[in-house]
Amino acid sequence: MDAVTGYHIEERHGVIPFLEELRSSLKDGTFTALPVKQATVPKKDGKVRYLGTPTLRDRTAQLALKLILEPIFEADCYPSSYGYRPSRGPRTPSPRSTISPASRRPASGSSRATSRLASTTSTITS
Repeated sequence: MDAVTGYHIEERHGVIPFLEELRSSLKDGTFTALPVKQATVPKKDGKVRYLGTPTLRDRTAQLALKLILEPIFEADCYPSSYGYRPSRGPRTPSPRSTISPASRRPASGSSRATSRLASTTSTITS
Protein backbone atom coordinates (compact mmCIF):
# COMPACT_ATOMS: atom_id res chain seq x y z
CA MET A 1 0.00 0.00 0.00
CA ASP A 2 1.42 3.34 -0.99
CA ALA A 3 1.04 6.42 1.19
CA VAL A 4 -0.27 8.68 -1.59
CA THR A 5 -3.21 10.84 -0.55
CA GLY A 6 -5.48 13.22 -2.42
CA TYR A 7 -3.48 16.11 -0.96
CA HIS A 8 -0.25 14.58 -2.27
CA ILE A 9 -1.70 14.27 -5.77
CA GLU A 10 -3.23 17.77 -5.82
CA GLU A 11 -0.34 19.70 -4.26
CA ARG A 12 2.83 17.81 -5.16
CA HIS A 13 2.31 15.56 -8.17
CA GLY A 14 -0.53 17.37 -9.95
CA VAL A 15 -3.92 15.95 -10.89
CA ILE A 16 -3.41 16.11 -14.67
CA PRO A 17 -0.04 14.30 -14.66
CA PHE A 18 -1.48 11.69 -12.27
CA LEU A 19 -4.47 11.03 -14.54
CA GLU A 20 -2.34 11.01 -17.70
CA GLU A 21 0.05 8.48 -16.16
CA LEU A 22 -2.86 6.30 -15.03
CA ARG A 23 -4.51 6.55 -18.45
CA SER A 24 -1.36 5.53 -20.29
CA SER A 25 -0.75 2.55 -18.00
CA LEU A 26 -4.37 1.41 -18.47
CA LYS A 27 -4.16 1.87 -22.22
CA ASP A 28 -0.88 0.04 -22.80
CA GLY A 29 -1.75 -2.78 -20.38
CA THR A 30 0.97 -2.15 -17.82
CA PHE A 31 -1.39 -1.20 -14.98
CA THR A 32 -1.23 -3.56 -12.02
CA ALA A 33 -3.14 -3.06 -8.80
CA LEU A 34 -1.06 -2.61 -5.68
CA PRO A 35 -1.65 -4.68 -2.53
CA VAL A 36 -4.62 -3.57 -0.47
CA LYS A 37 -4.03 -2.11 2.99
CA GLN A 38 -5.72 -4.50 5.41
CA ALA A 39 -7.14 -3.74 8.81
CA THR A 40 -9.10 -5.79 11.32
CA VAL A 41 -12.03 -4.50 13.30
CA PRO A 42 -13.22 -6.47 16.34
CA LYS A 43 -16.91 -7.38 16.46
CA LYS A 44 -19.09 -7.65 19.57
CA ASP A 45 -19.27 -11.44 19.35
CA GLY A 46 -15.46 -11.75 19.55
CA LYS A 47 -14.95 -12.36 15.84
CA VAL A 48 -12.96 -10.06 13.57
CA ARG A 49 -14.08 -8.18 10.44
CA TYR A 50 -11.41 -7.73 7.79
CA LEU A 51 -11.38 -4.46 5.87
CA GLY A 52 -9.30 -3.62 2.83
CA THR A 53 -8.47 -0.17 1.49
CA PRO A 54 -7.18 0.05 -2.08
CA THR A 55 -4.72 2.76 -3.05
CA LEU A 56 -5.88 6.07 -4.46
CA ARG A 57 -4.55 5.07 -7.89
CA ASP A 58 -6.49 1.78 -7.80
CA ARG A 59 -9.69 3.47 -6.65
CA THR A 60 -9.36 6.03 -9.45
CA ALA A 61 -8.92 3.24 -12.01
CA GLN A 62 -11.95 1.38 -10.59
CA LEU A 63 -14.09 4.50 -10.80
CA ALA A 64 -12.98 5.20 -14.38
CA LEU A 65 -13.91 1.66 -15.44
CA LYS A 66 -17.23 1.91 -13.60
CA LEU A 67 -18.08 5.13 -15.46
CA ILE A 68 -17.36 3.40 -18.78
CA LEU A 69 -18.96 0.01 -18.13
CA GLU A 70 -22.07 1.02 -16.18
CA PRO A 71 -23.99 2.61 -19.09
CA ILE A 72 -23.16 -0.38 -21.30
CA PHE A 73 -24.68 -2.86 -18.85
CA GLU A 74 -27.56 -0.54 -17.89
CA ALA A 75 -28.77 -0.65 -21.49
CA ASP A 76 -29.30 -4.43 -21.17
CA CYS A 77 -31.23 -4.30 -17.87
CA TYR A 78 -34.97 -4.61 -17.67
CA PRO A 79 -36.77 -1.57 -16.23
CA SER A 80 -38.12 -3.82 -13.47
CA SER A 81 -34.62 -4.92 -12.38
CA TYR A 82 -33.49 -3.16 -9.23
CA GLY A 83 -30.63 -5.20 -7.74
CA TYR A 84 -27.18 -3.57 -7.68
CA ARG A 85 -28.19 -0.75 -10.01
CA PRO A 86 -27.46 2.94 -9.47
CA SER A 87 -30.25 4.95 -7.83
CA ARG A 88 -32.33 1.79 -7.42
CA GLY A 89 -32.73 -0.55 -4.51
CA PRO A 90 -35.20 -2.74 -2.69
CA ARG A 91 -36.96 0.27 -1.18
CA THR A 92 -37.29 2.14 -4.48
CA PRO A 93 -40.85 1.89 -5.81
CA SER A 94 -41.18 0.03 -9.07
CA PRO A 95 -43.04 1.61 -12.01
CA ARG A 96 -45.91 -0.84 -11.37
CA SER A 97 -46.65 0.59 -7.91
CA THR A 98 -48.29 3.74 -9.21
CA ILE A 99 -51.78 2.83 -7.92
CA SER A 100 -53.00 5.67 -5.76
CA PRO A 101 -53.56 4.97 -2.05
CA ALA A 102 -57.28 5.76 -2.42
CA SER A 103 -57.72 2.99 -4.98
CA ARG A 104 -56.04 0.52 -2.65
CA ARG A 105 -58.86 0.68 -0.09
CA PRO A 106 -61.29 -2.17 -0.62
CA ALA A 107 -64.95 -1.31 -1.04
CA SER A 108 -67.23 -2.51 1.73
CA GLY A 109 -67.94 -6.21 1.41
CA SER A 110 -65.25 -6.82 -1.25
CA SER A 111 -61.74 -8.12 -1.05
CA ARG A 112 -58.66 -6.00 -1.61
CA ALA A 113 -57.79 -7.95 -4.78
CA THR A 114 -61.27 -7.36 -6.24
CA SER A 115 -61.02 -3.65 -5.45
CA ARG A 116 -57.58 -3.37 -7.05
CA LEU A 117 -58.75 -5.29 -10.13
CA ALA A 118 -61.79 -3.01 -10.46
CA SER A 119 -59.70 0.16 -10.21
CA THR A 120 -57.19 -1.17 -12.74
CA THR A 121 -59.97 -2.16 -15.15
CA SER A 122 -61.62 1.25 -14.87
CA THR A 123 -58.28 2.95 -15.56
CA ILE A 124 -57.74 0.82 -18.66
CA THR A 125 -61.24 1.38 -20.08
CA SER A 126 -61.32 5.13 -19.50
